[in-house]
Amino acid sequence: MDKVLARLYRMDAVWWFVALYILMSCAYEAGNVLHLLPQPHHLWRQADCISLAWNYYDTTWNFFQPTIHNLFSDDYTTGKTAGEFPLLYYIVGMIWRVAGPELWIYRSIEFFLHFLGCLALFASVRRILQDGTWAVAIALLFYASPAIVYFGIGFLPDVPAFDLALIGWWYVVRYAQERRERLWGWAVFFFSLGMLLKVTAGMSLIALTGILLVRTARRKRAASSWSLFKGDRREWLILLAGLLAVYAWYVYAAWYNGVHGGKYTFNGLWPLWGMEPAEKLQAWNVGRRIVVFQVFDTSVWILIGVAFTALAANIRKLPEQLALLNAALLVGTVLYILFWFHALDNHDYYFINPMITLVALLVSSLWYVKHFSPGVFQARGARWAMFALLAYNTAYTAQNMRMRYDTSGTMTPKDLWPIYHDAELAHWNALSYWSLENVVHIRPALRALGIHADDRVIFADDPTINASFLFMGNRGWNDYGHHLNDPGWMDMLIANGAKYFLCVDPKWTWDQPTARYLYDLVGVVDGVSVYRLHPDG
Repeated sequence: MDKVLARLYRMDAVWWFVALYILMSCAYEAGNVLHLLPQPHHLWRQADCISLAWNYYDTTWNFFQPTIHNLFSDDYTTGKTAGEFPLLYYIVGMIWRVAGPELWIYRSIEFFLHFLGCLALFASVRRILQDGTWAVAIALLFYASPAIVYFGIGFLPDVPAFDLALIGWWYVVRYAQERRERLWGWAVFFFSLGMLLKVTAGMSLIALTGILLVRTARRKRAASSWSLFKGDRREWLILLAGLLAVYAWYVYAAWYNGVHGGKYTFNGLWPLWGMEPAEKLQAWNVGRRIVVFQVFDTSVWILIGVAFTALAANIRKLPEQLALLNAALLVGTVLYILFWFHALDNHDYYFINPMITLVALLVSSLWYVKHFSPGVFQARGARWAMFALLAYNTAYTAQNMRMRYDTSGTMTPKDLWPIYHDAELAHWNALSYWSLENVVHIRPALRALGIHADDRVIFADDPTINASFLFMGNRGWNDYGHHLNDPGWMDMLIANGAKYFLCVDPKWTWDQPTARYLYDLVGVVDGVSVYRLHPDG
């Protein structure tokens, strides 16, 4: 036993990181989640991402022609539309061409990306603090956030973008220590790639741009002091090249959408000042009761509060550029919340990328403790307390995942450990597929009725862009945009190839604009009525 303990003690910290990451993944039942269909929480956005990957799989090899299932482009004949840089979707689609369109492959790619992001954070913190134990604890803390764990294996690009930013920071740390220019190039590459997947992942690069700007302006006056940057032309050229690449894609996406007339994603602001008083109150209440605890549990927020207080009280002892970095990220986060205040109304994934501010704050506070309170930094009690905090939050997040993935709506306090927040149980019990409940598993039944994958359909009760089409395995049109009752609309869709009309709500059979087309009933599947459409109506 003594030999085993001695060997474990000598084991490099990276293996502790890997082992704990695997154990945490088991606690979150990641192996089971890999094989699940897209879940109700933000089904709309999940379906859009899967649809883009699916269309690369069976529609186009052309990277620059992203396409979705909803045929709302080119006068309602194609699904051509662009949003964020589709690299992730393209990679998944190309793998699917070889391995088949399995959702577990998509989820596994995102799972592996987050492992790499956390590993990069671990390596960065270990370099900064010269301590593997603290590096393990800090890196894994960002695998104990409910929002990160759910969306890190849930099709959206937000967590992959965050992970790319963490990899970018690994190269920044190396650049600060090794002063090799190509490391700054790699840092900008990964930051820019993260921005391409999700623009808000650019908070790190914007903050670093501010530091570079200050250094350039004070280059001669502070030539002898240490600086992350030299402030020379090459650093600026590398930075501008990365920003230009991001700009170029979004210009292309705007042009592409303008040509084809479809747009599946919202790339603007959702600001506080554009909301009605009732909307502000709703967003504030959901934000403070639900969303804030999807970022972290109260216990971590207390730690963050202590870290912030310590840094703020000793700001003059910090290196100038470290203080500037934290200030820039903090101001950026406050502005972000104001600019996207509406997202507080249950859009927890919007707040994944701003978590880079919390990474910087915690690492900076540990750097301060290491240099000015080394006894505390080295204390076993402090380390054990940190790992106890990590264990508690792993349990908290594991339970949160249970609530998110349980769609029965019947969970009670008896089913849960008492480590959730008051509003969470009712919130997650309200999860369902809503009007899409009847189509989640409908695909085999549709094939049995003779509806083939290449048949174009109308599903009237889908308010999302793509969700019903993914479940059915067909392309077509739905009530996104609320046009089905417009005069002439059904005639146009039939002329564009619509063969079947599916609905759950019987109102469509008596609404005049649609009722006259619904006379050839093919069958009823789990409450979904299927009608064959005819041009004469």
